[in-house]
Amino acid sequence: FGITSNFTRFDRNLFHRIWFDFLVHRIRSSSYHLRNNNGDKIQVVKELLKDLNKAFENRIRLGIMSALVVNDYLDFNALKNLLGVTDGNLASHLKSLEKSDYIRVQKEFMDRKPNTKYSASDEGKLAFIKHIKAIEQLLK
Repeated sequence: FGITSNFTRFDRNLFHRIWFDFLVHRIRSSSYHLRNNNGDKIQVVKELLKDLNKAFENRIRLGIMSALVVNDYLDFNALKNLLGVTDGNLASHLKSLEKSDYIRVQKEFMDRKPNTKYSASDEGKLAFIKHIKAIEQLLK
């Protein structure tokens, strides 16, 4: 999972939109199918939905956690370039994840310039993996 990529910002946004549309389609078609069958299957979906974490519903937060789970740490600029978002947008999503104790923040100075590093906390990794497994189960 490299920090640099050959994708432009447009390509990344298009990929995220297509992926999101795919997930929404799969979830909607699954729930339609389940409504038309017996109530046991509906209960199974309710059980799967309870494992989805609202903190990761946004594509930017999902991207942040994806990047931090596979890397020891990333700095602000690396995350910004990877996700193709503005400073303010990234900062607000990082703050939300930090308030939930899903990420750790380490501030330091490099050559008299502030440098902020982010890493996924153990609690954040567990919550993220649980969220991803719930999505995988919904898609089966």
